[in-house]
Amino acid sequence: MQTQMTDAELTVFEGLYIHHWEVPCLRVRRSRRFLGLIPVYDSLYVRFPKGFHLPELTLRDARKFHMKVTGRLGPRGQYGHMGHCSHQLDVQQVVECREVTD
Repeated sequence: MQTQMTDAELTVFEGLYIHHWEVPCLRVRRSRRFLGLIPVYDSLYVRFPKGFHLPELTLRDARKFHMKVTGRLGPRGQYGHMGHCSHQLDVQQVVECREVTD
């Protein structure tokens, strides 16, 4: 699913959340390039609402989840460990969360 990236507006985001102790992020497809063949992704630094917890995680777990959330996108910048993420996403509601197994 392609996501329109707009600041401060409540928007639905869908993508792959990578939980890792160093760089947790939500990767969402924002557009396509080269005749629409190559997807372009953004990595978002996610702030979940109070009380939301991913299932049974330890500090060293590196797990992936398909997520659909509603939230507000912060301005473009450098967020997370070493500025890996292009935006911060303040999640208002987690609509869907399921673990992806390789």
